[in-house]
Amino acid sequence: MLCIAILAFYQISQTSSELIKFEAEDGSYTGSIKDRSAASGKATVYLTASQSVTHTFPTRSSCSVEIHDVAYTNDGGSDVIEVQIDGIRIGSFNTIAASNFGMNWNVIRNTGMIGENRKINSGSHQLQLKAVNTDSYGVELDKSILNLTCTARIQPSPMCTNISLLTGALNCNNPPYATRNSSDTSCAEEDNVNIPIFYSGVQSFKVTAHLPEYYPSITTMNNRKENFTNCKFASQNIWKIGVNDNSHSEFAASCASNVYYIGESISTFCHEITNKYNNTKYKIYFTARGISSGLVEASIGSVLTVKFTEVTGNLVLQARCFGRNKKWLSLGNATFNSGELTKMWRVPDLTWSEGQNSNQIELQVANGSSINASGKFDYIKLDKREERGESNTITVFNNGETIIEAITIDFWWLYPKGMIIKNLHNNQEWHNITYFRIYRKIPGTNNFSQLFVLYQDGNSRILPFPPDGIDWIPFGSSVIIGPTTNPIRPYASIIRVNINAKSLIMELHYESGGKATATLQYTTTSTTIHVDDISYTTTPLIPFTTFRSMWVADGNADVDRVQTSRNSWHIQYGWQSISASSFKFFRSCVSTHNTLSPDILIAVSCKTAESSQASESRFSNKSTAFIWAIIAISVLFNCYTS
Repeated sequence: MLCIAILAFYQISQTSSELIKFEAEDGSYTGSIKDRSAASGKATVYLTASQSVTHTFPTRSSCSVEIHDVAYTNDGGSDVIEVQIDGIRIGSFNTIAASNFGMNWNVIRNTGMIGENRKINSGSHQLQLKAVNTDSYGVELDKSILNLTCTARIQPSPMCTNISLLTGALNCNNPPYATRNSSDTSCAEEDNVNIPIFYSGVQSFKVTAHLPEYYPSITTMNNRKENFTNCKFASQNIWKIGVNDNSHSEFAASCASNVYYIGESISTFCHEITNKYNNTKYKIYFTARGISSGLVEASIGSVLTVKFTEVTGNLVLQARCFGRNKKWLSLGNATFNSGELTKMWRVPDLTWSEGQNSNQIELQVANGSSINASGKFDYIKLDKREERGESNTITVFNNGETIIEAITIDFWWLYPKGMIIKNLHNNQEWHNITYFRIYRKIPGTNNFSQLFVLYQDGNSRILPFPPDGIDWIPFGSSVIIGPTTNPIRPYASIIRVNINAKSLIMELHYESGGKATATLQYTTTSTTIHVDDISYTTTPLIPFTTFRSMWVADGNADVDRVQTSRNSWHIQYGWQSISASSFKFFRSCVSTHNTLSPDILIAVSCKTAESSQASESRFSNKSTAFIWAIIAISVLFNCYTS
């Protein structure tokens, strides 16, 4: 409460005006999404008569609101769209009738101001755009802009809640401890927060997800759109020799060697391959990154491309490769001539290995080439093959209240590893599953919400039910259930999950040996996974679980603090190791990224019934008072700096 009290002294009343943009696809809608390159967010919501889009927004004081603009697209007759604030009609507009054989769906039109100003009080409000009447082709909404003029109190930016210590946590003798193995990032879609938790011989723990502490007292926003600003993901290209400029000038003019290691200067690679002299064959050595680096280069299939600037005669090249099987594999022949300067060869999955320069590609002039045939290189490159995404979805169980689905992804980063999912209700099994997800019907509705997802690498994601009036909330942080040893991209490989679909009890079997029982329980406000009967390996060097999340800055994060019953720390700074029986990972500041993704509490059961309170009683009163004084100073400091 102290933080809030201090901040209150600095709040100033003033009148402010701002334009607030709502992307139609970010709202709750009864229509469907359409990809439109000209739209503000590259997507629109398609509506027919009686369908609508609804946005929820908060105000912290009384405001005057007006509809500044609505952007839409239409190809067909005129449509009527009604605009409401909190169920009260503000106005309506007619779309322009214009037909161009479907081409107008990517032409964005604007309404300008709609209706009159309306006064609203502080609290949560809804903007709704409803298609009252449409032609048979419907209408698409791009975005809406409100003009809010409010008598507001200036808040610190970002808005932050008070920090109170975790209560009700049991303190263990020789308690578990968490370590910070995180990095910095400027990409909001990268998991840079990595916190393994250790407790040798752990018997059970639970992971609970609930809505952020700042909801709904500080915000009711539900920002859930991906943000790829400053993101640099792994390239499709594994390596490339040459510049792709229709010139071979960067290559060696004289050919001294037919062996090349990726990473060497291009000027050492011969500029041509010919059917004469010693320039008939070249070997390229390279390294492919794989599981140990958290990447897929060594396991996913690839495409070898050779492009020449010019070819004399008919030049037939045979391509071969050497990798993890330690055997040469022929990729076949390709014929080049002056009219066909580019050819590609496909390399199967699981061809390459991770060792330093352990992979080879060989290009050799083959039979069928013209006498004195030659080709001058523009470039040679090796790319990862295309990925197909979710390639198979299986309904494991559906009784109208619970739905369990198993999914296979192409391309899974631990391929060819996959897990077996067994439904104990009917003993049916499915193999090579990447992950499964569990839905439950939202109380009081006919809609379903995902509550739990578990991947083959042990990563789990947990959600509470969405609040009333919100269709869904995003995932954010994740928790690896199981022992991990890879610090670059931690994982706990699961080989089998036996699911009791009715009781939602899951038996997890691990590739490294051992197992655990995970039970899904939920209330209207939280969802918990109880992990019991743990027999997998846990030591002071092998964590039993790992918390994973994202932090770019306060206000742009899926987590910004970790808290115990003794203290609270910033998630990225001021600590290296924390001992406690319970760890709460949460956001004290309202985030623009995944605003309503849940806070996560990891609570560990002590190995004995004895709590650390007995050992603490051995401290003198003076020592205890001194310790609590230090804790109080630390809390005040954190409060001041957060």
